[in-house]
Amino acid sequence: MNRKLRELVSPSRLYLVLVQYILISTAIAVIGGLVAVTGLSALTGVITDRKAYYQKHIGVLVEDFQNFVTENDISAADSEEIGDWNLGNWYVFLVVYKDNVVSYNSGVTDMQALQTEPRLALLFRHDNSLAYPVTFADGEGSILIRAYFEAKFQSLIQVASIAVGAVLFIITFLLLFRKKLGYIRQIENGIQILENGSREYQIPEKGRDELYILARSINQMSESLQEEVRQKDMIQQEKQDMVTALSHDMRTPLTSVLFYLDLIADKRYQAEQLEEYVGKARKQAYHMKQLMEDLLAFSYSESIEKPMMMEEYDGHELMGQLLAELNGRLEEKGYQAELKYDIQQPFLLRADVFQLKRVFDNLESNVVKYARKDAPVYMALTLADCACGNDGAGGNGSVVGNSGEDNNGSEQMIKFTQENSTRESDVGVESYGVGIKTAERIISKHGGRMEVSSGNYQFKICIYMPYL
Repeated sequence: MNRKLRELVSPSRLYLVLVQYILISTAIAVIGGLVAVTGLSALTGVITDRKAYYQKHIGVLVEDFQNFVTENDISAADSEEIGDWNLGNWYVFLVVYKDNVVSYNSGVTDMQALQTEPRLALLFRHDNSLAYPVTFADGEGSILIRAYFEAKFQSLIQVASIAVGAVLFIITFLLLFRKKLGYIRQIENGIQILENGSREYQIPEKGRDELYILARSINQMSESLQEEVRQKDMIQQEKQDMVTALSHDMRTPLTSVLFYLDLIADKRYQAEQLEEYVGKARKQAYHMKQLMEDLLAFSYSESIEKPMMMEEYDGHELMGQLLAELNGRLEEKGYQAELKYDIQQPFLLRADVFQLKRVFDNLESNVVKYARKDAPVYMALTLADCACGNDGAGGNGSVVGNSGEDNNGSEQMIKFTQENSTRESDVGVESYGVGIKTAERIISKHGGRMEVSSGNYQFKICIYMPYL
């Protein structure tokens, strides 16, 4: 009931347009019907009121009345039977006289009034002698008769006027609704074009009614589908490039391993060279193992995306725990970790703890792979008040993700920074950033972004996350 009441109180714009079209079409149909009735009635009156037409058909009526009287042996006093005949000819005014006495009267009774009253005389303006002789069963008599022949056509005139009104209503409504119908067909054609795979087509958005909203919704849905397809194509291409690159680069260490193993198997080495060959083969084998792990990690992160389980946490408690664990693990592995926690005000984070832990695990993995143990690993948690890029490392900075608001935006962000020196021996070893890509996607789903910069044996990463 409430929904119906709301619809009546606040009807849709398209509904109001249709009501307006119906009212205009109805008004034109009524006016056209009235004009048709008036015109057809006037035309019928002119035709039937011509003297030749009138006298001819009056003679037919008089003859028909005489035949009725003769066949049914009607006397002048049989007013009930005469009334039956008059009822069958309802458009006739009839007065029956017998011996100058009125025995039946369907309208006018005073003969003198018929001759003296102008209004009544008009009814009989075509008659020179108003009386027509009739032979009744009880003797001779006469009748005064006047017929409205145009009244015979009133039913036909009414039907014709209704038809004219209906045609005018349909024509007017279709003319008014023609643009809407054309727009509906345009939307229908647009849907068919989109169904046939034309991704770039946009349905024109016209007006401000529900058809406009429908067209805009279809366009937005099409854009979303296009973006989804584009993202899938990009991810697929990225995966293909990654697999191709990793597969290609695995050839070098594999060739080295086989080379040294062949030397050892063929005993083509000096005694002091055996340990060197085994060490080099072992190093290259571990290199291949790392490349395989990167490939598997990338494949896993692309194809097995778990839904985020977002909950609200005390920011100090959550970040303090994650940073303390990261700091402790790095120190256990011999790194000089320096942590600066510079947020005093309370804040909340909406996060998936398991996924955030994966991010910090990736950060730890990167430190273990590439950081120098004789140089400190700096970590800091602050409120985001400046951009992070080339401000510390002096190298080439890149934005890995950008899903949140920028620092000048309205969204409040916390900023985690990690910076460390990289080993010179690892400069020639390519890192494909698989862990970084995984971390970036996780942070992006939290509404944040990551920025990475590297150069001059320095690596820096900044993570921005919104807080409540």
